[in-house]
Amino acid sequence: MKAKITALILAILIMSGPALAFRPDEWMGYSTTKTADALIHTGAGYFYGFVCLTDATNTVTFQVYDGLTNAGTQMFPDFICQTSATNRICIFGVGDIPVPFDTGLFIDITSSDATPDYTVLYRGK
Repeated sequence: MKAKITALILAILIMSGPALAFRPDEWMGYSTTKTADALIHTGAGYFYGFVCLTDATNTVTFQVYDGLTNAGTQMFPDFICQTSATNRICIFGVGDIPVPFDTGLFIDITSSDATPDYTVLYRGK
């Protein structure tokens, strides 16, 4: 009896292998490092947040849009990344539940910092 149950469980696992397999499109990814306004993803997906490295002097204002440009729908109020000589890294995250977007993910930044480096965490559908 044990052999039959073991064989049945093994058969189920083998048959469902593709359904249980790792699918990269289901996991959070990240953009390359950006220094200016950028289209991060085209099409639907989920926004998780971003990490920004500043020049330690100037604040950076982020606007996140569901769209291919800043003419899309703004997903959040402006996020202002405060900075100081002892705190150059700013992290923004939406928590456990990512925010969906439909058209694309566009980030618009404003700063006197010539090159604020930032990376966006997202997942495409």
